[in-house]
Formats: sequence, C-alpha cells, structure tokens
Amino acid sequence: MHASALVLGALLALAGSTVLADPASCRNGHFPASAGGFSLAEVSSERSHFFDDAEGCPQGAECRRKSYLVKGDQVLVAQQNDGWSCVWYQGARREFVGWMASADLRPLPPELPQQWLGDWQFYDNRLQISEGSDGALEVSGDAVWYGGINSFGDRVVHVGSLGGTGMVEDGHLLHIREGEDEYSCHARLRLLGQFLIVDDNGNCGGMNVRFDGVYQR
Repeated sequence: MHASALVLGALLALAGSTVLADPASCRNGHFPASAGGFSLAEVSSERSHFFDDAEGCPQGAECRRKSYLVKGDQVLVAQQNDGWSCVWYQGARREFVGWMASADLRPLPPELPQQWLGDWQFYDNRLQISEGSDGALEVSGDAVWYGGINSFGDRVVHVGSLGGTGMVEDGHLLHIREGEDEYSCHARLRLLGQFLIVDDNGNCGGMNVRFDGVYQR
C-alpha cells in the first residue's frame, strides 16, 4: 500500500448482536460476519483501487477511492457480487476494506491450517490458542471497548473474555462455546493463512465489547 494513497478510515463499527452482513455492504465492522465465506487472493493487476459501498456503488468512477493495492499484495476475500469482491487488506498499521474488481484478483490455494497455536491480536483484543487434550484446541482471550468520559471524569472502559475448547472442523473452522444457552458466549474462529477471522454473538463481555476482527500473530 502506498502511503500517499491511504485514505480509508479504520474505525471498527460496533454491533449489539451477531447478524450476517448485508451482501451489498463492504466495510471492516461487518467483514468478520460475512455470509459469503472467505478465501485468499492476491492482486494480479499493476494497480487496483478500492471502491465504496455507498448507494449506487461500487460501479461508477465516483465510487473509486484514492487508496489502491499493487500487484502481489495479498487480501482476504469475503462476498462477491457481479464482478466485485469485498476485500480486506492488512496494512502495517491498520486494515483497508472495500470493494475491488474481481478481475484484478488471482485466487490463492488455501493453506493448511497448521499454525493455529500462538498469541493472536486485533488492536487491543487478544486471543491465546494452545493444544488441549484429544486433539482439541484451548482458546482464551480478552477484549476491550473504550467509551467516552463519564460524569466523574473517568474513561469508560468495558471488558470481556472468551474461553473454552473445541475441535477444528474442515481444517479451518473452530467454534468456542462457553455454554449452550443463547446468553452464553459463543465465538466462531476461521483460519486462512496468516489471518484468524473471529466473530461472536455479542455475549462475551460488557456493552459494546466484541471479539469481532481479523487477528494476526
């Protein structure tokens, strides 16, 4: 990513409960909950711009952003619609999410998920994955949400936690459930290459606390 082209904001939209993302939406807050599945790809054209997901987009020159990727940059791909792919690019300091022309992308073969273990991070959220018994994986982690200043002059901080064990499904999917009722913390973890995509059901901590995000080690 060229520094002069970085214009996409990196604020994570917060949601109160897990919902599938609108297929027409392509932004970082909804990306982990995409209903379209995920895959890896790399940019095959010399330069490929990001496009907005506003009404009437991504078609049209007015939807094109200044930010772009170059040949060889790797992205996560979520839903695909009418020749457009919703992509996530992890920059050195923040992520960039938007529509990109599918013709500018070359699919990459899925990597074998041999690297679940370790410490994963998405901003101030952290997850630790270790070997459990009988082939299971143990997951523990903490999440935080920062609010404004309250009437006492203190920063509002809400925290959450996630913990449990699970078996990897289909080589790349892991479900963690702290209980079976609807009020228990449930999280879905999906491993693709160097990325760990996480979304939860909104019951893993205080108000506005979510583990949703794309984690890296």
